[in-house]
This record gives sequence, C-alpha cells and structure tokens, in this order.
Amino acid sequence: MIAQVCNGILQSVRKDADFKVIFIIDGCSDNTESILKSIQNNNIILLYANDIHEIKSLNTGLAYIRDNLNPGDEDLVFTVQDDVIIQDTDVDLKFRKLFNHLPDLGYVTWRLGCSLHLMATLSEKMIL
Repeated sequence: MIAQVCNGILQSVRKDADFKVIFIIDGCSDNTESILKSIQNNNIILLYANDIHEIKSLNTGLAYIRDNLNPGDEDLVFTVQDDVIIQDTDVDLKFRKLFNHLPDLGYVTWRLGCSLHLMATLSEKMIL
C-alpha cells in the first residue's frame, strides 16, 4: 500500500506548493524502503529509525521538520499513517482554509493536521 499512500499524497497537494513528504523507515521488514526509493520525486525525504513505536516515529519526523525545514507560522504539517490513501485534491488549500477560519486550531483529526508554529507557541505558554 505504501506506493498508493505516497502517490495519493503527491497527487493531493497543489503542484506549485512548496512541500516535503517525509517517511520514517522504522524497521520495516517488507519492501517499503525500496518502493519509496523507486518513486522519483524531489519532495520525498526518507528518515531512518530503529524499530520504534509509532509516537517516537512521529516525533522523529517532527524533530526533523523543526531542525531542518525551519517552519514558519504559515506552514502546516500533516501526519498520515501508512495505510491512509488520500484521494482528494488540493488538500493543502482545504486545510489552509480551515486553519485560517479557526486560528486557534492546533490539531485536526484526519490522522493529524497541525500548525507546528501554533503548537510551539502553546507549548511555550504551557511551560511558563
């Protein structure tokens, strides 16, 4: 299913959007890694983690985004499980509209969409 998941993501985001698709390879015993490597697309990033829990895998991706992609307050981050095939179009615009309409929104349950900037702001307030 991973090829369908990847292609669904790539086809659901506007072609002119600046985006990255990050896959966490975390101990897969199937052909996931080779399938993803065969999909030629500069927007795909593969990260490796050693057979870790789903939450730690998610944190690996979020830490990479924070440390390497420098997201701003207009950037959205979506997480998708390896069995979610997106078939909608312009998903990025639809989520942008939702976050613009509800500026205090942090998460959307669609396995998940979040504003990383808002999360960082809320985290700072919670620590203080």
